[in-house]
Amino acid sequence: MKKIFFYSTIALCVAATLGSCKSDKKKYTAEETFIAPATMVYSAQDSSDINVLVKNYVTAFKAKHLEEASNMLYTVKNDSVHPLTAEAKKNYQNAYAQMPVYDCKVEAFLLRSDKNNEVRLAVQVISNGSIEKNVGVTRICLNPVKIGNKWYLTLLDKDAEGVKDVYAE
Repeated sequence: MKKIFFYSTIALCVAATLGSCKSDKKKYTAEETFIAPATMVYSAQDSSDINVLVKNYVTAFKAKHLEEASNMLYTVKNDSVHPLTAEAKKNYQNAYAQMPVYDCKVEAFLLRSDKNNEVRLAVQVISNGSIEKNVGVTRICLNPVKIGNKWYLTLLDKDAEGVKDVYAE
């Protein structure tokens, strides 16, 4: 009886393995899988505007001027931009007040559309850490959004209006 159970279990596993190895699966290139095409054209002014916003934010954040940094952040609802609520600002300030900041630099700058972008900041949180060596580093992601003809900074939230997770299948 044990032999029958053993061999039937092996046969079932082999059948399941062979059944999942279909050759008609589409092979994706890296570009198709991980890179979404930009849906808008960016001007030099757009890049400059975003750089100024990010530079000002990094300067305030690095200096632990958290009230100033939180005042630079917005949310987008129904295609309208709104400053963070008083409660959201307080939560932001309380969360980051607990975190030591020894350095902060822009690590990546990805523009995809008017609402789905990513500026990744590397934040050194231990005194003997190193951003270059990725030691004692955490990351914060911002999402610059363009409403009308003006750029605003939001915290990157995959559930926010207009944001699409480009890495999900």
